[in-house]
Amino acid sequence: MGLRSESFLYPDEMKITYASSFCLQDRFKTFMEHRSSFNATYGYTVSSVKWALYREQQNYFKKPLFRYSTNLCIQKLSLFALLMNENCLYRDHLHEFIIRLSEYGLIRFWNRQSLYDMMEANRLRLADLSTPLRAQALHWEEWLYVAVLYGFGLLVGLVVFFSELMVYYINVYLDNL
Repeated sequence: MGLRSESFLYPDEMKITYASSFCLQDRFKTFMEHRSSFNATYGYTVSSVKWALYREQQNYFKKPLFRYSTNLCIQKLSLFALLMNENCLYRDHLHEFIIRLSEYGLIRFWNRQSLYDMMEANRLRLADLSTPLRAQALHWEEWLYVAVLYGFGLLVGLVVFFSELMVYYINVYLDNL
């Protein structure tokens, strides 16, 4: 599921290959309600920054509902940028500062911490939305299917065994002539 307004960003090859899988929404609010409720009926477009939040939230599920597919990645970019002049005095220092933040893991920490900040602000709830698989007893039809397969395997084994015996005794009989 994605927004119709951003569908022009999708590569043509991907549109053709996955045409039956796409469901485009006109309203951003509807799209966000589906995606934020972890409705597993659809797959959703999500930025890599937002995916970090969903991945952290899914760590509290018994089984993750979604995964980030790099095969269907439309474009890897961040929509946030800091505009500055080409000959800005602080450009090199800022670049070095951002690299150091990344090296020390502060950007990753900030992304992970945003989950807890959203929980404190009541913008996000932690609840296991995955559907647990229940153990069920086998029905008679399933046991019958297993028994038929077992009987068929035994029958094939016996046929092969008797055919080998027959070949052996035919060879013994022909050698005694």
